[in-house]
Amino acid sequence: MKLEPLMTVHADLRPPVEIGTGPYGNRVVFDVTGGHFEGARLRGTVLPNGADWLLIDADGTGHLDVRIILETTDGARIYVQYPGAIVINEQVNNALTQGGATEYGDTYFHDAATL
Repeated sequence: MKLEPLMTVHADLRPPVEIGTGPYGNRVVFDVTGGHFEGARLRGTVLPNGADWLLIDADGTGHLDVRIILETTDGARIYVQYPGAIVINEQVNNALTQGGATEYGDTYFHDAATL
């Protein structure tokens, strides 16, 4: 069996809303304002109604809780939810605090999307 990527998603985000530090870490919320996705068999837009509820623990690991809705070019809507983890290193921290971007390979990152 060979795994093949289904699509690449590019999401546009509002500046983060800092919730603050709680017993499990610092909570930051990024609202999704739009975007697009593309792949060999699937393409369309990211609807502007999702968010990433990021929890950064004391070790610098970001725990993802992302929920978005994709709309394909033929009008089908797909609810996507994924938990995951990301190491908040210097490149990621700069992107989060200064509104920039990161590139593939800049940090360790994994998720498990449910469509």
